[in-house]
Amino acid sequence: MTPSKDSHQTGISRTSLRIPSPWSPSSNKTHNPVITVTFPLLLPLLVCLFSVFSPVASGADQPASPERPEPLTGFLPSGTLRERMMLNFDRMDSARYAPVEDTGSLRDPAYSWPGDMQGRALLSFVRLERATGRTSANLAGLRAVWAAHLNEWGYFGKKIDPQAIDEQQLAGHGWVLRALCELYDWKHDPAVLEEIRTIVKNLALPTLGAYASYPIDPALRAKGKGGIMGEKSQHTGRWILSSDIGCNMIFMDGLMHAATLLHDPETDALCEEILARNLQMDLVGIQAQTHASLTGARGMLRWAVYKNRPELVLEARKRFDLYTGDAMSENNENWNWFGRPTHSEPCAVIDSFMVANQLWQLTGDPAYLALSQRIVYNGFFAEQGPNGGFGCSTISGAEGRRGIGISFPEAWFCCSMRAGEGFAELCNRSLYHDASGIYVTGLNPGRFELPIMGGTLAGTASGGYPFEGEWNLDVKAAPASPLLWRFFLPPWGSKPLVTLNGKPLQTTVENGFASVSIALKTGDKLSYGFEQGLYLRDVTNRHSKKGYVTYNYGPMILALSPGTPETVSLPTLNEWHWDSVGHCAVANGSKAVLTPLGERFDRAEQDPKVYGRQLLFKKPALRNR
Repeated sequence: MTPSKDSHQTGISRTSLRIPSPWSPSSNKTHNPVITVTFPLLLPLLVCLFSVFSPVASGADQPASPERPEPLTGFLPSGTLRERMMLNFDRMDSARYAPVEDTGSLRDPAYSWPGDMQGRALLSFVRLERATGRTSANLAGLRAVWAAHLNEWGYFGKKIDPQAIDEQQLAGHGWVLRALCELYDWKHDPAVLEEIRTIVKNLALPTLGAYASYPIDPALRAKGKGGIMGEKSQHTGRWILSSDIGCNMIFMDGLMHAATLLHDPETDALCEEILARNLQMDLVGIQAQTHASLTGARGMLRWAVYKNRPELVLEARKRFDLYTGDAMSENNENWNWFGRPTHSEPCAVIDSFMVANQLWQLTGDPAYLALSQRIVYNGFFAEQGPNGGFGCSTISGAEGRRGIGISFPEAWFCCSMRAGEGFAELCNRSLYHDASGIYVTGLNPGRFELPIMGGTLAGTASGGYPFEGEWNLDVKAAPASPLLWRFFLPPWGSKPLVTLNGKPLQTTVENGFASVSIALKTGDKLSYGFEQGLYLRDVTNRHSKKGYVTYNYGPMILALSPGTPETVSLPTLNEWHWDSVGHCAVANGSKAVLTPLGERFDRAEQDPKVYGRQLLFKKPALRNR
């Protein structure tokens, strides 16, 4: 279920609080009937604190801290994840994102979000090409004309005026900096690093000292303005503000990414100044944009690791928990603003599953990993259309709504591009590794190759998740030393079983993972499985009408088919059964069929007046068995 204060047994700070982790001893350890494996005690708490927040090199060829798992880069997915990602790649390779003005990824110089579309497009091209190995049709072309569209100071738009700072210009360059940083992380081109340095010097540093006056008093902010596209809403003091309230947090995230590469004291000081002001912001009172708030939380987590500041993980955690309880829809999408449930925004949904995954990585709380999967299957996947792009939904649960519809068929100017990063993150966060072994978190099919323990671990994974609790690995190569394998056991799963070449292995279940230590060899087949079934789940947003539930299977919310008339209630849970062939739930004596929300991308029907899915129903009197 969604993480809440009750589910958090510990917080994070430098003093009295400790960091929970999935690899430390726990009182909630359980054992498979065939098992007994005991883990050795790890380092004392203070060493763990230092290790978890000490910066480490990323990448499969670098050893990770044993106290913090690192994503295994280079995982190449197959199956539905690859199908969806390549469909989005096709969209990004289309003429809509060609390196031309207006009709492509280069906007008119007078565009009110300078650098925004260019930065998002470049970020998408880089992340997709790097994650898939496929050459982007538009990446080289965009880079070839990039410099010609910059001003004489090396960034997009007009020269920054420190007395009239355009918040939208800064936010747009948050994506420019993120894109260039990802490009540099990939190619290590000194010229790209110099581009980053120029933007920071000429655009960012002139604003140093201005953030103490950035308006955060709700009484001073114009509310209720803006729609799918943000707009300049008011000029207050030294700031030209946006209806995307708090979008300076998007700039903060990009600047923080740049700071981790530049190692410049003045840039670090500006990051601290922006961060301090944003930490003072009442997100609900000011009706902050949830996308900007979640991007800001990602920046906080980046800064927490870079600066060894665990208290920032606690702050990001507080903000994320506020979001999930106050501005997340019942199918794990977002309200676009706190207090304004007008439409969802896939950019925010992508940010939310990234934050959830990072919070698991840094705190070890498996509830965040479970929530990340719910967001992916019920929110992110539900927003992808047949052309590979992403559109906005209406808000389930808000103002009594029992379902979702299409609010805006495709946000091609922002969300379709951010999806490229979303898919790349799903690839990179399917598996994690540390000095002792592997975490299988995404349960996705695909292939990988990882230098580890003085050897190479390579294999091809298959399985039917999320429709079946199954993940199989055909081993192509393995180190001679035993590896500790940790398989995610979600809260909707039970009776985990790990087998090697068909024979059950002794495993331990704790902190959301079923674990086994074993030495593999080429030709082995390692299999993991668990049982999952239908279940009910109460509404999670505090604004939603109580007494309503979702019907679920695995991580997926089930909904009525498009065009089906709304109904208040459904047959009780024990009358439903899962059709493993049709991937749907059917009930005895009922014509109703419940199917997963995330199937919109392979449907031809996209008319907002026709498409609609009911997913909330009155809680049946008979208890969930």
